[in-house]
Amino acid sequence: MPDVTDQILSETIPDPHYSPMSPSVEDILTYKQELESEGKCITIEWATSQIKNHLLNWVRVGLVADAVRRYRLYKDKFARWQDYCQEALGKSVWQVKRIIKAAKVVIELAEAGFEQLPTCEAQASKLVRYLDPSSICPNHQTLYDKWKQVISRLPKHQITGDKIDEELGHLKPARKRINVTREVAEQLEQEAALSGVKTNQLLKELLEERENSKDILFGLNPKLRAPILKEAERNGLTIEEVLEKYFPEDEEESDQAQEDKDDKNNVRSLHSRTSKDQTMDG
Repeated sequence: MPDVTDQILSETIPDPHYSPMSPSVEDILTYKQELESEGKCITIEWATSQIKNHLLNWVRVGLVADAVRRYRLYKDKFARWQDYCQEALGKSVWQVKRIIKAAKVVIELAEAGFEQLPTCEAQASKLVRYLDPSSICPNHQTLYDKWKQVISRLPKHQITGDKIDEELGHLKPARKRINVTREVAEQLEQEAALSGVKTNQLLKELLEERENSKDILFGLNPKLRAPILKEAERNGLTIEEVLEKYFPEDEEESDQAQEDKDDKNNVRSLHSRTSKDQTMDG
């Protein structure tokens, strides 16, 4: 099967000299007016090409958003990734993360050579659970097998998020009531509404993120865990964001001794912050 990843990525990376105007409602209205005035003159080939070319635009959104997050491109204008999502994109962190994860599904399938890919976020999101979370030599064979099962048994026009759930046996879990205060319930409902998900899904994503953070902390030097947690809580950052801030991956040192020295300095810096906070609290 041909690899379409290069095509997706090449169309995602902008020309350094290209500076398009920000998309706006006016652009869409103008496009609509042009279609109304020229609609009878366009060909079916052009129309089909336009539709197909834009079906994967959401994947480009996920790729770019992930780059902004990983390389902290927002840091000069926004204090936190959360602030960037809300103020610059008008989306909650959960909405953006969902697009990033769904886009990763499409990229992995494309790199595996699949010609038929999920055509929308709703479809791809149903396959996120099959991504291998390992950052070192991940094995996505389960993802490939599940997608093969879907496309081999469902016609293209019948593939929807619900149909994927049904085909792969994603049973709805039994429900259980929990007691929370009205204030907490209202906060959860408000955040879920902003994220465009149900309250149950929001709680699930919060727990998943907490588990991911615990896995990351488990692999760290014990001396680093407490100050990193304190820094994350103090500034409203995730564990990943604290690590990226103090231990940026793109600043590799060739001298191992220098790396060890920098690690010690970073530990001292974090411990110093923690001590000052405790003094102020006292």
